Amino acid sequence: WNVSWFYNLESIEIGDNCFNDVAIFEIKEMPQLRSLKIGSYSFGGNQKNHSNGKIKSFCIMDCESLELIEIGDNSFHSFEGRFKLQNLKSLKTIRIGSIYKDSFNVYRCSCVIRGIANNEHIII
Repeated sequence: WNVSWFYNLESIEIGDNCFNDVAIFEIKEMPQLRSLKIGSYSFGGNQKNHSNGKIKSFCIMDCESLELIEIGDNSFHSFEGRFKLQNLKSLKTIRIGSIYKDSFNVYRCSCVIRGIANNEHIII
């Protein structure tokens, strides 16, 4: 799942229960992108839809205007590869899952966060 060729998008919003068969989530070099919101149970979040032998990975990098990343409960649940955020100089807020209950987001991934200069709130 790669929307980087829509380089002029300012916002991406994905609802609940979407793209459950996607193995690679990647957003790169989108200079206008300011916010990314993903609902619950998306991108393999459904427990019935585990990796099926595929290594699943999540990557957002080189999006200089991105300020907000929000990911709902149980999204990217079966992702087992890498969870990478890199060169997101305007990023202020990351919210992954709920702070009030177990949300089972990307809990099998190794996490890499690099080049985030002005981070204000990171909730994982």
